[in-house]
Amino acid sequence: MSAATGAAAAGQGAPAAALRWVCGLLDDCGIPFQVTGDAAAMAHGDPRPVRRLELCIAAEHVPALVRAAGERVVDHPWRRLDDTWDRVALSLSHDGTTIDVWVADAARLKDAATGQWREAALDPEASVTMKVWDVEAPVTPREQSGRPGSGSPGSRD
Repeated sequence: MSAATGAAAAGQGAPAAALRWVCGLLDDCGIPFQVTGDAAAMAHGDPRPVRRLELCIAAEHVPALVRAAGERVVDHPWRRLDDTWDRVALSLSHDGTTIDVWVADAARLKDAATGQWREAALDPEASVTMKVWDVEAPVTPREQSGRPGSGSPGSRD
């Protein structure tokens, strides 16, 4: 673990606990997933703070996740459209930390150069296993780790 990642772990108690919880839940349900956004960027060495956790899963696994998460589902799956993303997502909560779960096969990203929508190409099966705080988790590959236009739902830059 790098010094930056270790320092981030020290200051990220609630998000780290939420990540442990959701990874355990998804593993118990046999749901392939990928950590994206700020947590993925941090795992790749970016010192940005993690404001919320973001994951992606395949659409076929949404019903199982909703059933397994129970009352921790605080926002059921619905389409979320903004200037950059067109996606279906749901939100979970764990001890005050929001966990946004994007439906990988329903995400589109607006190309900044052309203004055209394109498939975001999120693929939970194409992850790299990395340490995120103290959790070994499947993470978005570096080329998609939260950079503008990268294909990561956590891109906010």
